[in-house]
Amino acid sequence: MNKLLLLIIVVFAVLLMSRLDVVQQAYKETFSEVSSTQGHHQEPGSRNSTSSELGSIWEALSNILTSDEELAEATQTSKHQELVEQYSAWLDSHMPAQREVILQIIKRDLQASRDQAFSLLMQPEKLDQIQEELAAFLKTENVRVYRAELTIRADSIRIAAQNPLQSDHIDWYEYHNSNAQYHKDKNQVWTKDEPIKLSQADVDALDYTLWPLSHIKFSAAATTYKNALLKIADIEEPKLPQAVHFHIDSSARQSDFIKEAEKARELGIRLIQYEEYLARSANLFKWSVNIDSVRADYRLETDANGKLIEFKRN
Repeated sequence: MNKLLLLIIVVFAVLLMSRLDVVQQAYKETFSEVSSTQGHHQEPGSRNSTSSELGSIWEALSNILTSDEELAEATQTSKHQELVEQYSAWLDSHMPAQREVILQIIKRDLQASRDQAFSLLMQPEKLDQIQEELAAFLKTENVRVYRAELTIRADSIRIAAQNPLQSDHIDWYEYHNSNAQYHKDKNQVWTKDEPIKLSQADVDALDYTLWPLSHIKFSAAATTYKNALLKIADIEEPKLPQAVHFHIDSSARQSDFIKEAEKARELGIRLIQYEEYLARSANLFKWSVNIDSVRADYRLETDANGKLIEFKRN
């Protein structure tokens, strides 16, 4: 912004000086009695002198802008190197045998984006802290997650939760951890995003589609991600996984107790108690990661604590 303002000021000054020079020259040509010998003499305020001065101004401005660009480039290079060193240290600590292979994959990914910060998926303690901050943001200790909708990415978190002030309102909430300028005002804080549209049937079913946030451990996503990194070390030209998804086991959607809950809702009675329903469903939560590569795509699944359940080719 400062550079743009400086450029506008200088351009305006150049145009102003140029117009004054034209007026001054016209005045001299009309009213001054200049001898033929003087006609070849350039006075200090002549066009050539002014042009030379303007050229000096442009040159100085160019040097300023070039210096700023070089400084910004050097700063960016320094940050990039610091980030690479962070990843290298993390790999040394968590998976030294795969360090070189995975570090090369990470470096490729870093080249594609210069706005990256150190991945949230490698910071379990920070993830637990962010989870606590969501409860503080919503001003309730009983945060309830809608349909277990939760995605944790390297640079952000997105979750669907019930508005504690109005039970039939479900909204998306986001957390950003990026160096990008367009996230500057909402970086490293929770923000409310767009609402989720609900039908009357959705509202009636909320008792069976909301889970306490306490049943979810954000830090387990880091354990799941570590499992994924161990797998990509043996895959040909994989892309670095960017997200871990939390969900309910798809097979559980047709399980007997969910059918029982749906029947209870249709009849308007509780055939099972809500807490019992939650206790059963807690065992059906899973984390998953999709892994892309030049040869094939893969899917890795863990339980709610990040313990590996399955790794398969799609």
